Amino acid sequence: MIEEDSCGGARILADIRRIFFAHGDPETLPTTALLASLNDDPEAPWAEHGRGGLTARALSGLLKDYQTSSANIRLPDGTQRKGYTFNKFADSWRRYCPKVHPLPPRAPAADA
Repeated sequence: MIEEDSCGGARILADIRRIFFAHGDPETLPTTALLASLNDDPEAPWAEHGRGGLTARALSGLLKDYQTSSANIRLPDGTQRKGYTFNKFADSWRRYCPKVHPLPPRAPAADA
């Protein structure tokens, strides 16, 4: 069984889970980092998602069904950018792709 089969067709969730895992499961990732990784994957369909590959707007549309959206995030260097938080994906990852890099235990978010 390939990993995408265990995601109930939610390829985007599986790919984003792999990206967070590859970055060491940070609390946040900027949208630009996610898009770069998604569009650079030669095995994934994202680079062919329009002229320049998957865009921030298209990514937002793909994630809408999973109640996951971008927000202003603070990066470790103190700058602020648009991006996604680990905790906003956690429920969807558990539901739709639990076999793609199982989630590490995490403390609840301070703002939860």
